[in-house]
Amino acid sequence: LTGPLLARYGKVVFPAPGGCTIGKRPIDLFIKAYEKMGAAVEYKDDAYVMTAQKLKGAEIFFDIQTVTGTETIMMAAVLAEGTTVLKNCAMEPEISSLAEYLVSCGARIQGAGTSTITIQGGGLLESKQPYITIPDRIETGSFVVLGALLAKKLRIEKCDPSLLESVLSLLTTSGVRMNIGKDYIEILESKDLKSFNVRTHEYPGIPTDVQPQLVTYLTQCIGEGIVFETIFEGRFKFVDNLKKMGAHIEILNNREITTTSPTPLAASTLETYDLRGEFSAVAAGLLAEDATVVQLA
Repeated sequence: LTGPLLARYGKVVFPAPGGCTIGKRPIDLFIKAYEKMGAAVEYKDDAYVMTAQKLKGAEIFFDIQTVTGTETIMMAAVLAEGTTVLKNCAMEPEISSLAEYLVSCGARIQGAGTSTITIQGGGLLESKQPYITIPDRIETGSFVVLGALLAKKLRIEKCDPSLLESVLSLLTTSGVRMNIGKDYIEILESKDLKSFNVRTHEYPGIPTDVQPQLVTYLTQCIGEGIVFETIFEGRFKFVDNLKKMGAHIEILNNREITTTSPTPLAASTLETYDLRGEFSAVAAGLLAEDATVVQLA
């Protein structure tokens, strides 16, 4: 929200953002970008205060790929004066979808979906059609994992399998039987599932937001697996729940774990710290006999 507000009204005030407990959530990339575009940034009274008479186009290199940062600065640049070039951009499909809609409203954006995006600043946009959110690939991936673990047959409709090729390929290699169409995925009962190694990565790699679900999946596979988390250093909090239920998981460090399976899971009372870890706990509870209680820590 800060990009459009700052660009249009010249001032925005907001508290430090929160979110799931999965590691550090810095906004330094946002602040550096706004300052390059001519904004003044202060932190006072537990809030960020950003002001700019008029944002100016600039060349901005993101030190690390950031989905929300790419989207936010792209939206700010639409109303900035002059040309903005964003480099080392995230390439997630949500960014392309947003850019396509902005272009349909009169924005001049080139390169969305690549690592370099160029935006020609201009005046206010005019919406000529509603924005339709693209299918949620993380939600799709979560249900695919759930189906692979528990379903005799599960059909997921109104999804876009092309946005989730990395996860579908991994599960197919593991032995999950599925039929994939243009806008549906059908999961068939699968047995003797095989373990694999996972390394999360920016799109089109394995999404960090599907990693906890995949770890629960690995507890039911044959063999050893290694999971390496490259995005959030605090993402493995949920693993304690699976170990409490009997899973054989070793935490090597805050970025890497190993699994040895298959392991029957025992019902328990679990505490969760984030959205994806909670889904992982729910899936584990469905695998266990008797009742499992999942509660927010």
